[in-house]
Amino acid sequence: MLLLHFDTIHGARLKTVEPVGEDAPLETGNINIACPISDDEIVHLLCRAVTAVQAQGKMPARRIGFIDGAHGIGHVGLTPLGRVSPDFFARTCYKWLVVPRVCAILHVPLRNQRPIHTTFPTSWGYGSPLERTEMESNDYFVRLFETVSATDNTPYLCVPAALEFREDVCGGGEQTRRYCERIAAEGGRRPAEILGTDVLRSRPRTTPRAAASRMSVCRGISSEGSRGAGRGWASDCEVDAGKDAPGV
Repeated sequence: MLLLHFDTIHGARLKTVEPVGEDAPLETGNINIACPISDDEIVHLLCRAVTAVQAQGKMPARRIGFIDGAHGIGHVGLTPLGRVSPDFFARTCYKWLVVPRVCAILHVPLRNQRPIHTTFPTSWGYGSPLERTEMESNDYFVRLFETVSATDNTPYLCVPAALEFREDVCGGGEQTRRYCERIAAEGGRRPAEILGTDVLRSRPRTTPRAAASRMSVCRGISSEGSRGAGRGWASDCEVDAGKDAPGV
């Protein structure tokens, strides 16, 4: 088994895959993302990594694309999901939809529902291989998740109310996203202005469409509060934390 992933992968997602290597050969390939970077450059890095794997004859016969869309619902528009058509798409609802923490969604296209044999933990919906051959794959998939006794489904009752709140009070999903993006942009711009540094942006250098900001920390702030000429991203910078250094 071969796992290609960006180095920005969520640590827990990577650990989800690592135990597989205890029972079967597992090789991982890390694709480095050095910011600032454009969307097109990220796609190019992925294509280059896939091409390199193919050239080495390591590309598995069956390839699966998984997208961890943890910040998807409520943060970014998911309209292109149908066009991208990932094999699996997981997303949480509690972050930007502001519902209880356990609320999440696993999207599995019809073409990939047959290989799903059980839930975790296994419960009443599980059927033997013989039973599964006598059922439509999507019917069995629905039955799997209908009754999982260890799961409390009541928090999901909050989701319709959360969607209604976003629509009626916040003005809809798009307006809510634009508001969060504006607040995040201002929240990053002001500290960067105080420190004489920059907000981390993608290429081309435009205001990022995200409800979060990251900024570089200016190298060479003196104890008198003067700003050094050198600038760099946070991983490259040092800050004089003297008592007279300017605060944020």
